[in-house]
Formats: sequence, C-alpha cells, structure tokens
Amino acid sequence: MRCTVTVQGCQVTFESPYADDEAVRILRSQVARGRVMSSFANDLLQKIEEGKRLSRRQLDWVHKLALAAEVRHRNRTVVEITGQSRIPGSRRSTYS
Repeated sequence: MRCTVTVQGCQVTFESPYADDEAVRILRSQVARGRVMSSFANDLLQKIEEGKRLSRRQLDWVHKLALAAEVRHRNRTVVEITGQSRIPGSRRSTYS
C-alpha cells in the first residue's frame, strides 16, 4: 500500500506491506509494549477505540509509526546475559 505523510513540510511517500487494520494492530501492539511512546500515536489509537473513522492521512501516519517502530525494534542491539558481566569501560569482571 502506498502511503504519504508530511514531515516538516516535506511529503514522504513509502510502501507499507500492511493493510490498514494490520497497521493499526501492529501500532497498538508496539504502544502496549512501550516501543512507541508518542502522544500522537496514542491519540490516533484512541480515536479508533472510540469508533471514529480516521482520514486517509491519519491512516498513513498509523502505517508510518508502525513501520518505524518495527524497524527500530529489529535494528536494536541484542544483549546476551551470560552470567558473567563486565564493568562498563573495564576489562575487569564484576566477580573479580
């Protein structure tokens, strides 16, 4: 689905792999997990929960926010916990 949003006065067009209802579900999930902490995202979701129809522009923003949260989550550094940790900036183990 082709979506267009306006960011700081410039139009940004992108392809979303999701249908509108999928994008809403993903954004709702991302907000619930604390991966999106945006009052704008909360306002959009609240309107949907109140039964209001979103405009095409608002739905495009739902797609943008959902995709951005997924990309951020996918690109984050995975930290493994091995039982032995090191003091940040040091070669010394915390167990030494």
